[in-house]
Amino acid sequence: MSSCKVKSLLSQPYRLRKNILIRLNRIQGKVYDWLISRVEKLVGSVWAATVGQRIVKAVPGRKGKLILLCRYRFVGGDKEESDIVYPHLFYLLNDSLKDRGDLELFYWDSGRKLIGNQAEFFESVLRKQPDVVIFYCYSSSLHTAPTLSQIKKIRNKTSTKFIAIWEDTVGDGFMDNVILPTIPFFDLHVINENPMFVMNCEKLPLDQRNKILVLYNAFSSKQFRPVEEKSIDIAFSGRVGSYRSYRNEYLAYLMECNIVGYLGVFESNLFITMEDYYKILGKSKIGLNFSFSVGNNHQLKGRVFETLFSGAMLLESENPQTASLFEEGKEYVSFGSKEDMVDKIRYYLKNDAERMQIAENGRRKVNECYNLQIYWDKVFEKVGL
Repeated sequence: MSSCKVKSLLSQPYRLRKNILIRLNRIQGKVYDWLISRVEKLVGSVWAATVGQRIVKAVPGRKGKLILLCRYRFVGGDKEESDIVYPHLFYLLNDSLKDRGDLELFYWDSGRKLIGNQAEFFESVLRKQPDVVIFYCYSSSLHTAPTLSQIKKIRNKTSTKFIAIWEDTVGDGFMDNVILPTIPFFDLHVINENPMFVMNCEKLPLDQRNKILVLYNAFSSKQFRPVEEKSIDIAFSGRVGSYRSYRNEYLAYLMECNIVGYLGVFESNLFITMEDYYKILGKSKIGLNFSFSVGNNHQLKGRVFETLFSGAMLLESENPQTASLFEEGKEYVSFGSKEDMVDKIRYYLKNDAERMQIAENGRRKVNECYNLQIYWDKVFEKVGL
C-alpha cells in the first residue's frame, strides 16, 4: 500500500475501519480454510490406513456401468443451482451420462460434512467399485474434495478409471500449473473448449500425451428450437465485464450503424433463462460471437455450438479455435474488425439463400461430427470402457 493511500486512510477513520475489517476477514477465512483442510486430510489419511483397509469390495457382475460424477452444485458458492443457471452444460454431464449407465452424483459443495468427506468418498468408491469416476473442474484445494494422494490410494486398490474434465483452459500456464501436476493421478484429462491445446501437448512424453484428450463443447440437438421463419436479424447474449469489456466497442458500433436485433448484455448472472435464450437463437438469422478470452487468448465458446444447433448463421471474430473444427465461409463466417462485422451482417441479411446455406452447413456439421454420442464414445474408448 502506497504512503499516499495510508495518509488518506488515516485522515478518514471510517474508511480505515472498513479496510482493516476487510483484511481481517480475509485472514480469518484463510486461517479457517487452512485448519479445516489440514484436519480433513488427517482424518482421511487415518481412516484410509485403518477402516479403509477392511472395506469389502463390491461383488462383480453388474449389468451396466456405474458412473460417479463429482462436481459443483452451486454457482460461485451462491444458492443458484448450476443445473438451472447452466442447463446446457449439465445436460452434457448429467443427462447424457444416464444413457451410459447408472449415474451417481458427489457434489463438492452440497451435502458434505464439516469433517470426514475424504473418508466418505474413499468408502463410497471402495464399496461400490464404480467403473469410472468423472471429476468436473476438480480442485485439490477444496477440503470437501478428495486429495490427489487419496485418489492415488484408491486407484491402487481398484480398477476404477478416473477422468478429469476441464473448462477454461486457455489461460497462460494451465498446462504447467494444472495438468502436469495432476497427470499421474488421472487416467484421462479431457479438454473441452480449447482445440489448440493439442499444440501444448506436442512437447510432452508419449505416455503423458496419451492421457490428454482434446475435444469440444458437446451439446444435444434436443436442447434447441430452430424455426424456419427467422424474425430476428442478429442475436447476442453474453457478459461484457472484466476481460470481455472489449465487446462493448463492437456492440456499440452495431447500434451506431442501426443494426437491429437482440443484444442481451450483463455483468454476472443471466437475466433470461437459457430456454428463452435458445428460443431467441432459434428465431435468429445470425448469431454473433466473440472469441477472445483470458490472457488475450482465443477460446472455443459454447456460443459457437449453441448458434449452429439453433440454425442461425454463426458470425464471430477471426480465431484459430473455431477454424480448426469448421470451414470458414462454408459453415460459419468470421470478421476481423467492427467495420468488417457490420459489412458482413448487412451482406448476409441481403443474401438470404447464401446465409441460409451456410447456417445449414454448420448445423449439419455439429449434428454429425460434434454430438454427445461421439463425445462420450471417444472419452470411454480412451480409457477402455
